[in-house]
Amino acid sequence: MTPEDLRALISAGETLPVEFKGEEHEPLNDRDLVEAVVCLANRPVGGETGYLLIGVEDDGRLTGARPRHEAGTTDPRRVEALIAGRTRPAMTCRVEMASLDGRDVLVIKVPASRAPAGTTDGKYLRRAIGGRGRPECLPFHFHEMQAHQASRGILDYSALVVPEARWEDLDPLEFERLRRSIRESRGLGDSTLLDLPDRELAKALGAVEANHEIAAVRVLGLLLFGKEEALRSILPTHEVAFQKLSGTQVEVNDFFRWPLLRAMDELLSRFRARNREEELMIGFLRVGVPDYPERAFREAVANALIHRDYTRLGAVHVQQLSPLCPHLPAAGRESRLRLPARLRTFTTGTDGAPVRCQTWTHNAPRGGCALPGWTVPGHAAPQAAGEGRETRDARHRQGGLVWTALVNMSALVKLRARS
Repeated sequence: MTPEDLRALISAGETLPVEFKGEEHEPLNDRDLVEAVVCLANRPVGGETGYLLIGVEDDGRLTGARPRHEAGTTDPRRVEALIAGRTRPAMTCRVEMASLDGRDVLVIKVPASRAPAGTTDGKYLRRAIGGRGRPECLPFHFHEMQAHQASRGILDYSALVVPEARWEDLDPLEFERLRRSIRESRGLGDSTLLDLPDRELAKALGAVEANHEIAAVRVLGLLLFGKEEALRSILPTHEVAFQKLSGTQVEVNDFFRWPLLRAMDELLSRFRARNREEELMIGFLRVGVPDYPERAFREAVANALIHRDYTRLGAVHVQQLSPLCPHLPAAGRESRLRLPARLRTFTTGTDGAPVRCQTWTHNAPRGGCALPGWTVPGHAAPQAAGEGRETRDARHRQGGLVWTALVNMSALVKLRARS
């Protein structure tokens, strides 16, 4: 690493892929070094290389790395061997000594691990934004490992078997609801599924594990066809909420744990009942222009229901706001949830004006639209695949926890009345 590259890393400060370890007061022992490497290896998915810089304090001051081996030297090859020997799976890191302003810095290049990495002592840590809004090393729990693997395409959580679930926990009415959806899809659905009995239909969709007889029910089976009581007791992480807010007053606040197709039907029916339509005269024709296009709403809700992380507690919220929510004074912002548009905006009408039907992420930039009483749950979201450095750095500066509907998270679908 060149001095210019090292200076640029230090000046940017600590981020998810970069961590500083100072030795101003005491040397960094081997155990802490290995744990720091494991933590960086379990960082969110991204395109950037991870670096552990030993000899740089947390505030960015360059104090220099102390010698780790005999005769006052540090052998990079021995550090590489130490890391490989005390991590599972064994990690291959590139280690080098760099000099900047007359001080030595031990630079460890840490690749992101596809599978959860831990120490030989059985300690697992992950890199995430902590409660203080800064990158930290946090305990890596088992359910977070599942989300970690799912974000890398290694694990399909919906295909996991649920030992407590039985065939009797699936509702025959939901199978018929699926068939009705296929019939009403105008040729977009797979019509070959219509004639299959319930058990064969579940096998064809991969909702159950079966050879000839059904041996187990998968998470997908519960999400698509599960009875309400089964979802509540066996899959408590699944929940959908519909809320109607007038300013800061809650007019409707309904939560339900229904299978996905039933939840989608319910949300669509409530949307249609509240979606006003205005007629415009174009020549001799009357054209109805709704406040929000239904296709946009369906896509936003489908993304929220399908792409969320079902290993974590938290409901998918659908909110209708009328009028536009007010901005809170600066003193009240830090403890409240700001909801800026993040994913997409749909347009309609002859003037091409944006329709206010948007999918949102739970992050917190300044000056956003605030809702009293909403708080951010205390866990960080994985970084989006391919997320650029500028976007990620901005997220870190905000200190918010970003939940994206397209990246293993719950989403919040907001419907704003036209101004």
